[in-house]
Parts: sequence; C-alpha cells; structure tokens
Amino acid sequence: MIAIISNKNDAHADFLQKEICSRRFEVIRINTEDLLATPLTIDYTHGVESVPFVFGDLYSKLRFVTAFWYRRPLSVPASISDDAAQKFFEAETRAVLAGLWYLFDSAYWISFPDIMNRAANKLLQLSAARRLNFNVPKTIITTDPGEVAKFHAKCGGEIIAKAVHQSWFEKMERSQLFEHIQ
Repeated sequence: MIAIISNKNDAHADFLQKEICSRRFEVIRINTEDLLATPLTIDYTHGVESVPFVFGDLYSKLRFVTAFWYRRPLSVPASISDDAAQKFFEAETRAVLAGLWYLFDSAYWISFPDIMNRAANKLLQLSAARRLNFNVPKTIITTDPGEVAKFHAKCGGEIIAKAVHQSWFEKMERSQLFEHIQ
C-alpha cells in the first residue's frame, strides 16, 4: 500500500493517485489539513517493542503501508484565538507529525521530510552549487542593511532580494514588502 501525504488542493497528487490506483496498487491519501478531524494518541505505556497509536481508522490502513510519498503537506489548522497559543499548537503539531513519520522508518520514502527540509536550505544549495562548479550569481546573505546597500551599489542597483526560508511577512501586503526592501 502507498500513502500520499499532501493537501486537498494538490492536483498533481490527485492525478498520480488515480494513476497509481489504475495500476492496481492500493493508495491512501493523508491530507494534513484534515488530521485533527480524528484525534491522535500514541501510547508508549505498553513497552518499547511496539508503539501502538490510535488515529481513527487510518491506523488500520497505515499498518500496511510499504511506501510513503511526502508531497506537499500543509500546517494542521486549528481555531485558536490567541496568536501565541496558535503558534505553539502549530509547532507542537509539526513536531508530533515529524515524529509520527519516523515510526515508519522501515517503509520506502519518496521525499522523506528531513531530506526535503535539507534540500530546501538555501545556504546548503548555494554551497553545493559552488562545490559542483555551477555558475552562481553574486550572492550575499546578511542581516546587515549596510551590507545590502553596499552590495546594491556594487551591482549597479540591479539585485534580486529573496527570503532564505519564508517568502512572506504576516500582515504585510506584497507592495509593502518591496517598499521595505528598497
């Protein structure tokens, strides 16, 4: 059985799920934004040999998964009015799900989460590109606005500003982002 971990709006995963099923493989789809619809309990009180967990009827299916495709999961939403509590909840949920995927370490993984996170790291990408003799444009990563100004001048005012990780600011319009950079 193959499990696809993604989100409801992933059209590519929809297409491949149908294709995999047409080849007579059993597929389950795990849309991360739906995960809280069923409570999750991981019970370590019965010894270390087995780690039973309850995840609604998903557990009975996950026991038979031999391959996971970690495609495009989203954060697990919650209706918490306090911003700090919401951020705490999201971080804790990410950590529990990351740990949950480790419980399936004997399965074959396409895009294991740790490897995907490492591959998304811009500093590692640039370092690998240089090591492999790729043409890498003039690049700086800095927290110093003065260094940005010097780099901007050195490049004749022709630079591209790019976030290292997150590509947007909370409560900031796109036009405000570009005003901030200029």
